[in-house]
Amino acid sequence: MICVKVLLYARVSTEAQTQKHSLDAQLNALWEFAKEMGFEVAGEYVDRGISGRSDEREAFLAMIRHATTPGASIGAILVHKLDRFSRNREDAIVYKALLKKHGVSVLSITEPVEDSPAGLLVEGILETIAEFYSRNLAQEVKKGQTEAAKKGQNQSEPPLGYRSVGGRLSVKPAEAEIVKFIFERYLQRISYRKIAGEVEAKFHKSLHPSTIAYILRNEAYIGIRIWNKRQKDGSIRPKSDWVVKEQSHTAIIEKDLFFKVQKLLKQRSKPKSEHLLSGLCQCMICNSPLHSQMQRGKVRLRCPEKLCPMGSVAEEKVAEAVFTDLELLLHHASPLGKPDLSGCNQEVRRLVLLSSIEKILIGRTALEIHYLSY
Repeated sequence: MICVKVLLYARVSTEAQTQKHSLDAQLNALWEFAKEMGFEVAGEYVDRGISGRSDEREAFLAMIRHATTPGASIGAILVHKLDRFSRNREDAIVYKALLKKHGVSVLSITEPVEDSPAGLLVEGILETIAEFYSRNLAQEVKKGQTEAAKKGQNQSEPPLGYRSVGGRLSVKPAEAEIVKFIFERYLQRISYRKIAGEVEAKFHKSLHPSTIAYILRNEAYIGIRIWNKRQKDGSIRPKSDWVVKEQSHTAIIEKDLFFKVQKLLKQRSKPKSEHLLSGLCQCMICNSPLHSQMQRGKVRLRCPEKLCPMGSVAEEKVAEAVFTDLELLLHHASPLGKPDLSGCNQEVRRLVLLSSIEKILIGRTALEIHYLSY
């Protein structure tokens, strides 16, 4: 008798105590089901406090890697309900297709679905309902958070110098002195790192230099609360999406001092350096814009899609191939002959690229250059 190997997957959306009990219940039910069916459990994977609409689930991705590893011989992934696997219909389709190629199925122990066209339809309906529920709940939660923000209620960890009392920020005098010290020292052109050292010596409070930078930019210290300012990836949303509440609580820093610091921060900020091929390269396989990454002091171009097999390529190799092709093109197009771009600095070379090339498609072993048409 062949024993089917399975992986168990459980997930809860928050770290709340009630969710902890839910997690225990899921795992107990999964182990009991596997025992009853005579399955061999080859691994248990758990994600805590992560939405099923996100594909940034560490345990989930580790499970997918395990299930698709050659020689792993996994027959199925067991979940308590299909919405534990994913609440994003698109992700569910992609990952199930990947698993299917390796002979792995996804089984819900509480929602038995037949392996038939009708069963496929039922499974799709269940997954669509789960995604609808998730999106609708998120919308309702955001609506409540927006109303609370408009009233000036605190909805996050209070910044240094404040405590939350009844949903409102209240000043903590001892910590407020630290905040004032940080602003005053920065105005004297002291670095983040040195300020952090001085704070530890004077107030016995350990702060990372990045925390100093965050404090100096936080509008909460002049009595303003801004909600919905940043995306999950840290990028700034359009100002039209912000919920701004003036005078929502007692300020620690005078506005005059705060804006002097903002002006100095802007003066001292370093401009972002652009890589030579920034904005020009796309993945030949999935058409995603390629991201630049520093590895061992060198720039590599990488596709951001987790399931894309493109991998990465050294930017300098791509640049060399592009310039060789570009020089040949200009040689045939110009009566002056082949131009020499080797002695030009990076900015000049980049301007040449931007004025000539629409996009560069890069694959594992192939390169396509698309020139602008005039």
